[in-house]
Amino acid sequence: MGRAIPTEEGAEHERELQIVATKGIISLFNAVTEFQTTQQKDQLKEEREKKIKRTAGINSLGSDKTTGAVGMNQTLIDKIQSTQRKWKVLEDDSEDEFGNIKVVDDE
Repeated sequence: MGRAIPTEEGAEHERELQIVATKGIISLFNAVTEFQTTQQKDQLKEEREKKIKRTAGINSLGSDKTTGAVGMNQTLIDKIQSTQRKWKVLEDDSEDEFGNIKVVDDE
């Protein structure tokens, strides 16, 4: 059952099929457009909410007179440094009395 060239008797039936196909394609494109606009609106809404949270966080840092942003940054730095792995070469006892670097084996 392949594609048959329409004859004059089937021309009306072919026209009806074209109309149905056109309506289907139009409804498909309308659905895609609606989905895209909905996604764009949701994305803009999320970006606005993130911006509001950021500005609220910055404003709250400035309102704390005792520590302010400096205290907040210092606690963040301390937290990061405590989670980082320290190199044995950088420790104070990694050099001998002449300033030569000792060879350290990881055991």
